[in-house]
Amino acid sequence: MKKIALGCWVTFIAAAPHCRAQDNYFVAEPKVFTGGVVMGANISKVDDVDDFTHYHKVGLNVGGIVTVHFTLKFSASMELLYSQKGDHEVNQATSYAVGAYFEEYYLRLNYIEVPLMLHYTQGKFDYEFGASYSRLFSSYESISLDQPVIIDPVYNYFNKTDIEVIFGATYHLYRHYYFNARWGFSPAPIRDGNRIPIGYSFDGQQNNVVGLRLMYIF
Repeated sequence: MKKIALGCWVTFIAAAPHCRAQDNYFVAEPKVFTGGVVMGANISKVDDVDDFTHYHKVGLNVGGIVTVHFTLKFSASMELLYSQKGDHEVNQATSYAVGAYFEEYYLRLNYIEVPLMLHYTQGKFDYEFGASYSRLFSSYESISLDQPVIIDPVYNYFNKTDIEVIFGATYHLYRHYYFNARWGFSPAPIRDGNRIPIGYSFDGQQNNVVGLRLMYIF
C-alpha cells in the first residue's frame, strides 16, 4: 500500500505543473484568430450638400469580422460588411411661387465595405484605428424643391470606390457580446463638384458616418 500511495503522489506531483501550464494557457493567452458577426446601423450624412449637414440618414451595417491577436493588447482585424450610407434632410422653406413648404433631400448609397483596423485593448475597452475600402453597387437620390431638380444618372453619378479613415472603440459587454462605436470620414470626394445636381454645392462630397454595432465574437 505504501508503494502504491507513493506512486500516486509522484504521479500527481509530476502532472501538477503540466495541468497548471494548461490552465494558464487557456486563461492568460488569447486565441490567435477569432471571428464573429456584426449587426448594427450607420447614422450618416454627406458633407457639402448645400445646407444639409446633419446626421439624419440611418442605414444597415451588417457582416462578419476576423481578428488576429499579436499579444494580449495588440491585434488587427478585417471586416466584410453590407453598409448603407447617405443623407436625408427635411427643412421648412418659403417660396414666392408656392409659399411655405418643406424641401427634402434624400440619398441612399449601398456599399460592400472592407475595413482594416489596428486595435489596442485595455481591460474591457478596445480602441481601434484604420481605414476601409468600399465598393458602391447601387444608389438612389431625390430632391424636392419648389422647382424641379433634374437628376441624371449619366451625369450625376457617384464614384464607384470610397476610402474612409476610421476611429472607434469597443466595450466588452458580457461573454461573447461587444458594443462598438466608430466614426468614419472620406478624405477624397465620393462625387466631384461638377457632377452634383444644379443648385447644390460645387465642392466635392464626402461620406461622414457614425456606426453603432453589436458584435458577437466566437
